[in-house]
Amino acid sequence: MYKSITILTIFIVVMISCKGEFDPTEEEGQVELIFPENAEVCPDGDLLGSSLIQIPLLWKSDTDFTKYKITIEDSQGQEVQTEEIENDKRIELTLNQGELYHWYVIGQRGKEKIPSDTWSFYTQGAAIENYIPYPALLNVNLDANDITISWVGKDQNAEDILSYDVYLSTENPPTNLVLEGTELTSYSEDFTTGFTYYVQVITYDNSNTSSKSQILSFTP
Repeated sequence: MYKSITILTIFIVVMISCKGEFDPTEEEGQVELIFPENAEVCPDGDLLGSSLIQIPLLWKSDTDFTKYKITIEDSQGQEVQTEEIENDKRIELTLNQGELYHWYVIGQRGKEKIPSDTWSFYTQGAAIENYIPYPALLNVNLDANDITISWVGKDQNAEDILSYDVYLSTENPPTNLVLEGTELTSYSEDFTTGFTYYVQVITYDNSNTSSKSQILSFTP
């Protein structure tokens, strides 16, 4: 009996000691973009001459990031501008008028880096005869019985009818064209479990101008 009490006492002491050694960190959220709104024309900005405009970008985060890296890409996904700021959650950047841009913010805390979603917007400027369609927003429903890829396209030219090329494969970037010139907004097939798939959608408008979505990966 004495031996059992001794063992139990030691176990309790160890448990109490260990409890003080671990300080689990709560799961931290990513940066949340606020403005310009996704897939919209940015309504604010100061025109600078005939070709440039200065616009504000705003975001928020409940995580105690010490630094933010802001990246701006052009309509083809090429990086055109990066800035780093500390603590503040707002920045003003000078961009070309009347163009489509993508942007995201990486929150940094020590060696930890957490990226936001990527949003798109148009800058104001001279009247644009034809807008490049916004990149399609992708979603994958991983229902065990029916895995479905869906997407939503948008064009600032409301009268344009959008069509899509859908690439899907286990390679990154995906190379297998599974739908071409379709007006459908979803796709499903029998996927092999245990493999990681990559999907990308290219959106076309009536003038055959196009934009590429982000590459989305999933594993059935």
